[in-house]
Amino acid sequence: MKKKLSILLLSVFIVPLIALFGCGEVSSYSVSVESSSTIYGNTFVNGSSSGHGTFNEGQSISLTANALNGSSFICWVYQKNTEISNNAPYIISNTTDENGKITSSVLTFNMSATTQGNYTAIFEDGKMMYTKLQSLRITSTPDVAGEEDDLSKEPLMSANITVSQGQSSAMLSTAYSAEGLEIKDNVLIHPENVTQVLNLSASANRIITASTQMTLGERTITINFRAEVGFQQNSPWTTANNYRYKVDYANETYTLTFAFQTDADTTYYLVLEYANLQASTPQTQII
Repeated sequence: MKKKLSILLLSVFIVPLIALFGCGEVSSYSVSVESSSTIYGNTFVNGSSSGHGTFNEGQSISLTANALNGSSFICWVYQKNTEISNNAPYIISNTTDENGKITSSVLTFNMSATTQGNYTAIFEDGKMMYTKLQSLRITSTPDVAGEEDDLSKEPLMSANITVSQGQSSAMLSTAYSAEGLEIKDNVLIHPENVTQVLNLSASANRIITASTQMTLGERTITINFRAEVGFQQNSPWTTANNYRYKVDYANETYTLTFAFQTDADTTYYLVLEYANLQASTPQTQII
């Protein structure tokens, strides 16, 4: 009788504790990997070509990308909007051929809540769907190529500029943001450490916005620019509330030109240049 009572008491107190605190179960997460072009590259998850898997927290994951048909690997993109660099929690090991082209790449990381999700291996092809902010400038002469700063020009204005992008106005992420920029007429600004990429579509336009606050002398002008961008498409001048914009695509670069007035007689142009992703190796380990 006492033995049965002891077992009953154990079940009353221990079982609820197990239910409350668990049995040391390990969390698991999903990973998927895909190629930007199955013609020019294939991908593997821990050696499997299935393209996806579920793994325990802390488990080592290796994603492999192999270039095909004379193409070359460019980079890894996470969740279709963030370019991955060779920094924690990631390790990138690339293999190159005699011409310096990356023929294969291995992305290694430990499974966790912050590394779960979708990964895309970007390969060089004629229909690059991924582009990234490369430069911006404010100019009075938009048809003249932007120039580097030689320190000879006087500042035109100071500005706070935030560039955002995404699939829709409700799904924007910040690609670049800076305050107190010294703006010189037609002088290029090269954003540093931009990791956000824009995945374009042939069937739906993407959105790029630029929130600006410009100070000219005693005056401050605030304009929120917005443009729609299609894959390899040119768009004529489109009129918005207090600005106009157009999009030109040439030489693997999308040029967004926003025209705005600072007074009745003066027009300036905010020019954003987005370049297609291209192979670069400074942040990767070459083997």
